[in-house]
Amino acid sequence: NLNDLFRFDFLSGGKSETITIPASIASMGTQDDLLKSAEEYGIAAEDVEFLEDGSALYHVTSAKKEEMMGEMKSGMEETIQQTIKESTSIKEIIPNDDYTQFTAKVDSAAFSSSFDSLLTLGLYISAAMYQCFDGVPESDIDVVIDYVDYQTGAAITSSSFKDLASQLSQ
Repeated sequence: NLNDLFRFDFLSGGKSETITIPASIASMGTQDDLLKSAEEYGIAAEDVEFLEDGSALYHVTSAKKEEMMGEMKSGMEETIQQTIKESTSIKEIIPNDDYTQFTAKVDSAAFSSSFDSLLTLGLYISAAMYQCFDGVPESDIDVVIDYVDYQTGAAITSSSFKDLASQLSQ
């Protein structure tokens, strides 16, 4: 609806925006989880809308969205550091600017005998949520993690959010 695109929220002093959490991502939790997440960002329950298709809408001002994107970037850096800290093989994780691609530099020998790739699950979910908030259409949301040897740069393996989601839905 064209009116919704250009609606201005005079009470909060900013243009209103709608953030869509697609059903494929919203279904990773419950409605209560989404409400709690919204509350943590300062979004009131009445500004969260659940649709029949399983997706959710967050109605926020442009200023609130910008604030949330900044918090998500900080949270992403914390997730990266925590993943490295908990890992026995991951030495460094380098994201691109829009969190669609990560390079995980690993100790190849330690990586091949560990379950450290499971530690990166948080990156997939956080980065996919970031893309939702950034307005990326559901069909284009993906996160690719390339695992490379930290000494040689040789490719070890690569995995993606879309592939993971497809495997989980089977």
